[in-house]
Amino acid sequence: MDLRDWGVADWNPTSRAWKKSEEPNHEILSKLISSIASTTEAIITLPHDPLGWLARGQTLKKLEYPDLASGDLYKSILLAEAVLDANTTDAVRRMSRLEFGLFLWDCDIAKWEAQTWEETQQYISDKTTGILVEAYILLFQCFHDIGATWDKVSICEQALHNIPRFPRGAKNSIIKIMGEVDEALRDHLTTTVRRVGGDSFRQIQALHQGLVYVKSWPWLTKAQLTRSERLIGDINDEFKEHSGVIKVAGSNVREISDEGPNVLGIYATKDIKVGGRVLTDHTILAACNRHSKDICPHCFHYITNHYDSGNNSDNSKPSDSSNSPHSPSQSCDKCGTQYCSSRCKEVARDGYHKVLCGKDFSWVHDRDYIDEDLQAGLLLRTLAVCVQSGKHPLSHPLIARLTASDDRGDRSERWSFPGDIIVPMQILTQLGIDAFADQRYDTWVIRTIWSRLMINKAGAESTEGGGRSIVSVKPLMSFFNHSCEPPLEYHGLDGSSAIEIRASRDIKAGEELYLTYIGPCEDRPLWVRRHQLMPWFGGDCQCTRCVREEKEEREEEERMEREGEEQERKKMERKARGEEEEEEEEEDLEEYLGSFV
Repeated sequence: MDLRDWGVADWNPTSRAWKKSEEPNHEILSKLISSIASTTEAIITLPHDPLGWLARGQTLKKLEYPDLASGDLYKSILLAEAVLDANTTDAVRRMSRLEFGLFLWDCDIAKWEAQTWEETQQYISDKTTGILVEAYILLFQCFHDIGATWDKVSICEQALHNIPRFPRGAKNSIIKIMGEVDEALRDHLTTTVRRVGGDSFRQIQALHQGLVYVKSWPWLTKAQLTRSERLIGDINDEFKEHSGVIKVAGSNVREISDEGPNVLGIYATKDIKVGGRVLTDHTILAACNRHSKDICPHCFHYITNHYDSGNNSDNSKPSDSSNSPHSPSQSCDKCGTQYCSSRCKEVARDGYHKVLCGKDFSWVHDRDYIDEDLQAGLLLRTLAVCVQSGKHPLSHPLIARLTASDDRGDRSERWSFPGDIIVPMQILTQLGIDAFADQRYDTWVIRTIWSRLMINKAGAESTEGGGRSIVSVKPLMSFFNHSCEPPLEYHGLDGSSAIEIRASRDIKAGEELYLTYIGPCEDRPLWVRRHQLMPWFGGDCQCTRCVREEKEEREEEERMEREGEEQERKKMERKARGEEEEEEEEEDLEEYLGSFV
């Protein structure tokens, strides 16, 4: 269940800079994969040695996994800086000095025995500085492969800040890279503005992000890519509790696509009348871009007893606590965090709040205020759930149930160094996880979690005109497959992260049920819907409506082509008849003129 167990046939790069037309050299690939196995062993043995992370990051870069390489190189930089900082009191950083020293001592015992203490210190400093310089330069190359130009600028500035401790040759290399970055940034800015258009918010987001292909890591086990029968049984028990009229089973989608046998769908177990309730789905995996004492930190519903019913002008804020299913408010006994109901307090306490209790994560909420995906907040909630459970994140029922990324098509995902590498590291550290030593939270695991959240998330749900938005992953709703003409409709429940699904027409028992992933789409043409659905499918939507409309468009094109051909034929016939008439007129004229000779 790590990077040590895979082969050449499994290789599937994420770099968009890799040219697929190039035939990979199997001998080189095999050596690189073996190097990944050996460097991973070294990291497990000495997790705080910066050289181990540098070596594996370099190999991952060569294997065209720049997103994973960036994580290893960042860890190498953090540990190398810790070795150079003699004043640090942080336990992890003290371990980095110890483990790196042990590595160097093991490499050349004789040299160490012959040196004075001052010479030894200088030797370690020189070696560490070399690691730091190489890690920075490799990181720049990763950003180039990803197209993360803005990240390259900020990390160049960070590297230049450390220039006093760098040798002259390294300074010159970084200054040269900085000049190349300036030119690349201008090109990136021009291209982004042209692609995104006049939306300044989206321009800023696009400028700060690169792209990587979304692929299943070759070392993932079959158990990590499929849902077990036991898990499916547990999920159906949840459907009985929260619905009573639906169940999960193998989907009919398998019959019209090339997806594997583990494709699941939702079926009606009873007849359902139009307007009938199908499911109420509360979720623990959610994030909101607004945080205050008036908003429940679990479901993001307004806490009713903070409002005066006589002065309530916002319809999304309940005016009377007696009308709300979320009253009265409850508080955590230890840190005082206030919830809108005893239910929210209990679910939060049992699910994730114990590892958050008393800790200040306001910096995460500040990031989410301007991030439409609410990446930091959703990752914080998800990682807190996994850490509190003590399970491997990919084995947690809320993660294991989510549809895994597949290798069909060239589906890309936005990537940024702060959002995908720095923020997860900071969250894990604050949650008490040593991200260097705990392989359960390696970069590839975090990337896998985020990809699954993105594939299965319900989207940004605007709950009010004031800009409050919620992004969530619903534990039961995520099993519904998509259709552009679904028999169901859903809406947010009480301005919280919960949703309610109802039938939009009569449904028969045994019928597979679908939802739309892109909201109401009755008036959207085929090409618009398929473009919007590309992030989920990596290809064209093949629902019944899309297939029918595609056939109709093809038949219309064929009809128009036949009409065009028929018009062309008639035109040629008219032209031919015209030429014959001209020839007859010329013959008559010649005969007429000949009569005078």
